[in-house]
Amino acid sequence: MGRQPRSLSRLPPASASAVLLLLLLFAAESALSLDNGLIRTPPMGWSTWNRFHCSINETLIQDVTKAIVTSGLAKFGYVYVNLDDCWMAADRNSQGQLQADAATFPSGMKHLGDYIHGLGLKYGLYGDPGTMTCQRRAGNENHEKIDAQTYAKFGADYLKYDSCYASHDYQLHAYMDMRDALNATGRPIAYSICPDASRCNDEKTVMWDASSVANVVMCRGDRAEWCAKHALGESVMLCRPALLQVYNTGY
Repeated sequence: MGRQPRSLSRLPPASASAVLLLLLLFAAESALSLDNGLIRTPPMGWSTWNRFHCSINETLIQDVTKAIVTSGLAKFGYVYVNLDDCWMAADRNSQGQLQADAATFPSGMKHLGDYIHGLGLKYGLYGDPGTMTCQRRAGNENHEKIDAQTYAKFGADYLKYDSCYASHDYQLHAYMDMRDALNATGRPIAYSICPDASRCNDEKTVMWDASSVANVVMCRGDRAEWCAKHALGESVMLCRPALLQVYNTGY
């Protein structure tokens, strides 16, 4: 067997407490996902949500980024550092752009992206096609173009696009609008979407085909075991797990 990354228990205390959740993100097979040249293999890395939820800040993200590198995990392909909800403020700036929560990310999102890239990793951000995010921060509705440009300016390599405060019928158009807006920036940004979770609970619901819309598609549930129990007949792709928890104490 090849060399293994050293145990998290041997990391410095600050780093060990930060690296509580490592995620293996499963992309849809290349034949069934957006063909933009990205996510040709399952993207691997770390996401804030399942462990920290809304309690995130730039120091935490920097500590985790360092720990992924110093632990040796980056050498094994764990290269994504993905921020979920709560990185942004509830209000936009005077130019109508998304902005960082100044209390938790005082240096701004471009600075954080530069830090992550400086250690050789990739930078993921979160958005929502509705009027608000799930945690009632600024949503992307009717701001797809300017927000895609903002993500690109921040240096994002990955966007998770959720489904709160957006109607089911509106979502397909919103997901396509953001797909097109991301492509128009000229920056390669992998695209992950989370269609209306409530509809996925209903086996009678016919979901739309997202195979040309996104690189990664999640339909209800943040963990693989949910999808294993609730695959929707022929629409298995729409219930592929967006993540598999590899390490997460206390959740």
